[in-house]
Amino acid sequence: NFGTAAAGSQPTILNVALSNPGHLPAQFLFQFPKDLTLEKAPSWCDERIAAANEEAHFDWVEEHRIYEVEPREGTIPPGGFIFVRFTYHHINVGTHLLPVVFNVLQGRSALIYMKAHSTPPNVGRLSVRSQRIELTPVAIGVEEGPMQVVEVTNNGVVQAPWRIEGTSIEELKANNYGFEILKVFPDSGVIEPNSSTYLHLWFTPVEAKEYHCP
Repeated sequence: NFGTAAAGSQPTILNVALSNPGHLPAQFLFQFPKDLTLEKAPSWCDERIAAANEEAHFDWVEEHRIYEVEPREGTIPPGGFIFVRFTYHHINVGTHLLPVVFNVLQGRSALIYMKAHSTPPNVGRLSVRSQRIELTPVAIGVEEGPMQVVEVTNNGVVQAPWRIEGTSIEELKANNYGFEILKVFPDSGVIEPNSSTYLHLWFTPVEAKEYHCP
């Protein structure tokens, strides 16, 4: 995952070290979708990219050189290593996916899905590590559960105002005898570009069960 940046930003570059712990030279090759003919494509790879709309997306991404891998092939000496540079170009707003097959001659193959986002230059982009956040279990009977923290990041290049929609939290309270099961602070704010803030949550259960607060 190359993350998120505004369209028109400098390319995002990831450098990955490939090592060869063996006693023989290791030849490797990165294959993009257009490099894979029907005869050469592994069945597990072909199944993942069979949909016509996905193929059109992959074709567009590859034709516009949204991603680059350098070097695409090479040989790693025994006990040696080589750096491979993965580059993502922020030239178009949207989410860009591209499957790449990493092959080792007389060895294994692996499917790598490259993913990145480019946002409009005047829009913030909020994100959390997961769409589903599981809080640490808390024992029944405590006066107030321990504080737990969730990071919220603005990957855009402008400020991003945010606020917590409290309706589900109030419903959770109403369905549990008016007891404040979940408390969140702060409930609103503004995150600067390429910065983060932290939500502080207190989970205090009254029964031994799972609680859900969408």
